[in-house]
Amino acid sequence: MDAALEVFAEKGLKNATMDDVAEKAEVSKGTIYLYFKSKEHLFFAIDQRAGLILRDRFAEAARTAKTGLEKIKHIGRAYYRFCFDYPNYFKAMSYIENMDPETYRSIAEEMLPGGINEYKKSSLQILTNAIETGQQDGSVRKDVDPWQTSILLWSTSNGVIEMIKNRGEYYKVLGLPMDTLYQAKEQMVERGLAPLKDDSET
Repeated sequence: MDAALEVFAEKGLKNATMDDVAEKAEVSKGTIYLYFKSKEHLFFAIDQRAGLILRDRFAEAARTAKTGLEKIKHIGRAYYRFCFDYPNYFKAMSYIENMDPETYRSIAEEMLPGGINEYKKSSLQILTNAIETGQQDGSVRKDVDPWQTSILLWSTSNGVIEMIKNRGEYYKVLGLPMDTLYQAKEQMVERGLAPLKDDSET
């Protein structure tokens, strides 16, 4: 998997081949096929490893914050840092997310218990718990669904980071401030999750 990450970084995810990975790992291609049936299977293994790192970062971020809203913000920043600290993992995760649905389902059912990356699920659960904590301590509005909101927050963060990483220079030419875009997203999320007037009165 280490060799695969290097190859993916050098050649791009779509252009990389199992032959390239075998050469980088200094093993035969047949040896790799003993462990992974295809490049897509290899991606799934890398995705699981990335999910483990992400889960640990989310847990630490939530632990160091007090209120639920602070936990949400810390988790968001942890995800942002992860994507730039581990750019190749982020690329592999993005590749998995955009994989053909049928291919994804087939490999997921084969490689993942119940077809679910438990590490990613755990990360989302940490975020969901932070939202619930915020609803209990009054820092997050009570009318949002915690699980649904965690999916929306993850998707929004992912989209903004993709834009910064992949189209940042283009948008800078148009005069859009990429260096503060994620901060602006955070502010919008904070305003959107702020308690309603009725919440403060109950």
